[in-house]
Amino acid sequence: LFIFLAYLLASKIYHASLFSVDVTKRKRKETTDKTVVKTTSPALAFFKNEVRTIFRSSTYTLNLAAPILMVLIITIISAIGGLSSIPEEQSNLVELIGFIFDPQYGHLLTIGVGASAFFFMMNMISATAFTREGNNAQLLKIYPVNVRDILYGKMLLGFLINEVVMTLFIITLGIIAKANFFIILAYVIAITLVNVVMNYISVLLDARFPLLNWTNEIEAAKQNKNVLIAMGINFLITTIIIGLSVPIYFMELPFGLAFVFLISILILVIVVLELVVHKLEPKLLKKIQ
Repeated sequence: LFIFLAYLLASKIYHASLFSVDVTKRKRKETTDKTVVKTTSPALAFFKNEVRTIFRSSTYTLNLAAPILMVLIITIISAIGGLSSIPEEQSNLVELIGFIFDPQYGHLLTIGVGASAFFFMMNMISATAFTREGNNAQLLKIYPVNVRDILYGKMLLGFLINEVVMTLFIITLGIIAKANFFIILAYVIAITLVNVVMNYISVLLDARFPLLNWTNEIEAAKQNKNVLIAMGINFLITTIIIGLSVPIYFMELPFGLAFVFLISILILVIVVLELVVHKLEPKLLKKIQ
């Protein structure tokens, strides 16, 4: 299914564009109105460009956007297969899922959020955002916009894909387990902050050390040291989040206190990243030649 969708998108958008200009756009009704529509947000303009870049190419779609969903589906199928081998009296799926949303055990929050972070690290859109520009990356240095807007625009697509996939998954589990609304909301808020941190670090790394001398999209998407470094950093973040369950368990923190503890750390990390960008903004795109 993924291969078919990637081929369909590539044929419709990328391959057709090789032979004619704007062939993929529907013919619009001509009007005499000469009003120029301007994008109010530079970040939104870069986001739209990222969408076109990712989904015009089967290489980018399959290697950068699809892995989070692929790994999630494989994990679910494997978990169901494992549960089916357990005697029925010992396996109650609803009870197992409900255990994750139990407000008495705060350490399960960090374990659940850490598991979500593991899936987030499979999405490498932000980690290759500047690399994919190739020789066109020089234009980023002359655009009359803040570097922060470029970063936001380039990390937004990876963030949204992660957010949609994992939020729907968490809500589905919560509905199955008939969990408390506020517990589900706490999970969504926590994974959102983790999502911001991981994408922010990935795009920041690629902005600082982009790999611009590539000849085909495979090199930009897979044969890229920034992908491995970003994945390693995100894996470390995942490990730390899961590791927080140990002190939370021994301190016997309830779910509410564990939530406050976790999001306080994540917000602090985001603030530090903002300060780093503010300080390095003049030098951030220095490696782009």
